[in-house]
Amino acid sequence: MAKDPAFLFYTGDFSTGTQFFSNEQVGIYLRLLMAQHQHGRLTEKQVIIISKTLDNEVMRKFTIDTEGLYYNERLESEVEKRKAFSDSRRNNKLGKTKEVKNKSKSYVNHMEDENKNKDIIKKEKKERDEFLISQFEIFWNLYPKKVEKKKAQAIFLSLTIEEIKKIIQTVPNFARFKPFPTYSHPNPTTYLNGKRWEDELKQENNTHQPIITTHEFNEE
Repeated sequence: MAKDPAFLFYTGDFSTGTQFFSNEQVGIYLRLLMAQHQHGRLTEKQVIIISKTLDNEVMRKFTIDTEGLYYNERLESEVEKRKAFSDSRRNNKLGKTKEVKNKSKSYVNHMEDENKNKDIIKKEKKERDEFLISQFEIFWNLYPKKVEKKKAQAIFLSLTIEEIKKIIQTVPNFARFKPFPTYSHPNPTTYLNGKRWEDELKQENNTHQPIITTHEFNEE
């Protein structure tokens, strides 16, 4: 991490603390504070290089640690407080950034899942439509009377899978049934709307022929 280029400088406190310093002493004091801020606690040799001599009044502003190093307690305290504040702000920023990234990632994942679900739904619908159309073509090929194909297909595609299975099961027998030479099967739309496969299923269950209503004999 880069060295903090600054520290809080309280002009009121500094002015009060150096009120009876000479200009030279103020200069020496400032240079020692700046040296400590940039390099840490100072050796006696470093202090002498800056101050030329250990000025008693100036040196009262400094404490000597167990290793013989000089430091200003107030400066060290302010540096630590500033560092703690900067770390706190940085962590908050990183936390928010991480939170935003997590939300963004969550949103992207959600959208990807949603798009996948849409693709699956589209695929399933396409497969179902293709299946229903193929079943209608089977019905159309088996059914003996071929009129109004588009209308018949629209009705057929609106039916349930179970109904379509029943139609495919029973339509061959229904198509073969012709009791009289003049008998005409109902139109496909009539067959589908009237659910005539149900009649056929009933007849199969009762082992009888399909029920033929009078109006079917002459239906065009």
